Amino acid sequence: MNKIPKISIALSVAILSAGCVGHAHLIPGPERVSPDAAGRIKSVAVISTCGDTLNLESTGAISHTDNLFDAKEWGFNSQIFDEIATVMGNQYTIKPVTYEASYFEPDLKALYPLGLDISAAVRDHAKLNAGDSVDAYLVVWAARRRDAVLGTPAELKGIGLYQFSFLTREDSAAFAACTMTVLDGHSFEVLGESDVEVPSDPAGSIFQGAFGVPIDNSLWAEKTADISPEQKQKLQQIFKAILHAEIEPTLRVLRLVH
Repeated sequence: MNKIPKISIALSVAILSAGCVGHAHLIPGPERVSPDAAGRIKSVAVISTCGDTLNLESTGAISHTDNLFDAKEWGFNSQIFDEIATVMGNQYTIKPVTYEASYFEPDLKALYPLGLDISAAVRDHAKLNAGDSVDAYLVVWAARRRDAVLGTPAELKGIGLYQFSFLTREDSAAFAACTMTVLDGHSFEVLGESDVEVPSDPAGSIFQGAFGVPIDNSLWAEKTADISPEQKQKLQQIFKAILHAEIEPTLRVLRLVH
């Protein structure tokens, strides 16, 4: 059995007990899967593209930059799949699926971003094994959410690092802003949808925005080429802790696990 590094355990405990740092930015609560629909789901196919890119974003006194870099080698999507499979594996059959990732990736930099047509993307660009069927698809895709880690007005995108500097203040954070959508495996109707994070209330109806933790400023970089192997190893542990902390609560909010 793989052991979660101590830093991951510590971060998970801190996240779950203290929540995000900074001012809460409230956004609409989740659309839960109905009890009847949830009861009919016995098998699930998981699609994750939230980890396709790593966003390195920064805000200064008179500037704001954000750059998206290919992050497939960081293994975020595999980790998201593994977290979901671990939580759901005893209750559901996890079916293999192949998909064209580009159809599940929103334009995170658009001035007025439009939501993805997830139903069409799954229907037209996700394929099960020949002759196979599935009760539900679970799609995890990148989102834009207000910074709830450092409490700034910035909108953070997907999975990434954020640095805020103004006068004598300089703070950095690691974050994950994803959406989880549940679709009927036969009609491709959306059954439920939620931000991927730890809700700020026990009922799971209030979300704060992009979910994450403050990090040491030494881990910040303007581009992935500037991230050393040592920094990358530390950051991967931090991102692993963030995703580990938020996947199961999100599945509970959606009524997929109890």
